[in-house]
Amino acid sequence: MVHITNSYSATIGGAERIVRYIHTHSLANGVDSKVIGLYHNNPNQENLPKAITIGDKTPYGPRVVWALYKALKRYNKPSCLLHVHLFPAIFYIALFKKLGLLKAKTVVTEHSTSNNRRAKWYGKFLDRFIFRSYQKVFAISEGVAESLIERSIIKSNQVEVVTNGAILPFSAPIERSRKSPIEIISVGSLRKAKNFENALKALSSLTHLNWHYTIAGEGELQEKLEMLIRKEGLVDHVTLAGRVDPLNDFLTQGDLFLMPSAWEGFGLAAVEAMNASLPVVLSNVAGLKELVHFNESTLPFAKLVNPQDISEIAEVLEEVLVNFEKYRSFAPEAFEHSLKFSSQAMADKYITQYQMLG
Repeated sequence: MVHITNSYSATIGGAERIVRYIHTHSLANGVDSKVIGLYHNNPNQENLPKAITIGDKTPYGPRVVWALYKALKRYNKPSCLLHVHLFPAIFYIALFKKLGLLKAKTVVTEHSTSNNRRAKWYGKFLDRFIFRSYQKVFAISEGVAESLIERSIIKSNQVEVVTNGAILPFSAPIERSRKSPIEIISVGSLRKAKNFENALKALSSLTHLNWHYTIAGEGELQEKLEMLIRKEGLVDHVTLAGRVDPLNDFLTQGDLFLMPSAWEGFGLAAVEAMNASLPVVLSNVAGLKELVHFNESTLPFAKLVNPQDISEIAEVLEEVLVNFEKYRSFAPEAFEHSLKFSSQAMADKYITQYQMLG
């Protein structure tokens, strides 16, 4: 069993953390698992048993492709299973497979309902080439599976939903005392998909209320968001905290969790927030809304918003802030709901799938 991914650094995002957990859980349960990363993101955070990195600073380029091909030679046999994550790793393995260079079985996990390729004229053809090269496509949520099938990227019998899981740090609900201002928190990389720009624009109309907003994360949009904070007069209301590790203390200091993503494969950070007994405001997008929306109703500790409608985001946040004690009272329900998304259950299902694939 070999996982192949761009990087397995614990500091990048949810997909990398999922790979690390499946791998370590597999080793703990007697599965011979290994990890190959294409490049170093943060060498100090990549320590992982039975894992190697074959490249340097980028997952792209012919040197990386050649290094990956050489690294796979010892695993290139029908009895071996390659589990691939993220682009371009998924493209390289699909290419090797199409060229007849791989004898090993191959499966892939799709971690998102969207990608940058979709905006290109060739996006659908490239995705179809990639995903149809694999024997099985795992989707991390129903929303991800539906997005693949609706675009005719794969056949419906090729996909298997393995709902993502989170390492849940809290074993009991957290009791918070009433404080002022109300601390709104978000966790996510500062990039387009996380949609923090619209969240800040929405909050700029709510400065008459008593709140503070902290975003934990780093990324290429930091300078742009800093400029927006100054432009909207939010310097005293918003803090960009950078990378926060570990997150436990940060989550316990928050009062309300906001996840305004434009798209999302699965709300790993939202599950962690619910586990910290936080009410949540989430985007009403596939892969995220299904965490808290069942039988045409939303759970009482959660609110859903259209991530592209700044007025709606502001309206919902205002309603929650004005009536915050009501939402705070549902904290135990948020905690209990988070327990449905354990990483152990996820990893166990992957191991079962590996066994079925031989």
